[in-house]
Amino acid sequence: NTAYRNKWFRLGTPLIDTVLLILGIALAVTAGELIYKAPWFLEKMILLVAYIIVGMMALGRIKSLSGRALSYVLALASAGGMFHAALTKQSIVQLLMN
Repeated sequence: NTAYRNKWFRLGTPLIDTVLLILGIALAVTAGELIYKAPWFLEKMILLVAYIIVGMMALGRIKSLSGRALSYVLALASAGGMFHAALTKQSIVQLLMN
């Protein structure tokens, strides 16, 4: 876990996550009721919170290799879901329901 020992990596990762979360909340507040017409945005915000939590676990809280591997896979799945929602403007749940 050499990368996490780097001072800039330790400071930059939570800073970027916090900025993304604040910007997402600001966008939701600014858009107001329009957000309710865009379920993909809510899904994207939930996946962002999941990504942050799983990333924190993977980078320091979990010691076993298998636990870190699982956290890594979950973080990639969360990121993939966010990219999908951002690019297609469709919720994965909506796609599965159709």
